[in-house]
Amino acid sequence: MNPSFKPSFLDEPKTSDNLNEIYLETDLGILDIIKSVTAVGDYDIIKKHAANVKLFGYPCKVISLDHLIKSKESLGRDKDKLLLKELYAIKSTIS
Repeated sequence: MNPSFKPSFLDEPKTSDNLNEIYLETDLGILDIIKSVTAVGDYDIIKKHAANVKLFGYPCKVISLDHLIKSKESLGRDKDKLLLKELYAIKSTIS
């Protein structure tokens, strides 16, 4: 979470045992990689219910809308509450 700390993958992390989050700075923005999603579960649960989309012509699995909503509801932060309004609106158009 420290923007000035930009280690090389050749040096960090030494081990992934206690690694829960990685923030990668890319040309397209920050990529946030997390080990598990609050109120939803780990990778296997997320993958089982993931939506399949194409990104830049490549197939990609992304967290389901229902799981994203569940996670944001459980966090309760102001920024999540704001995002929830948008997520509910999206869900209402596809339901």
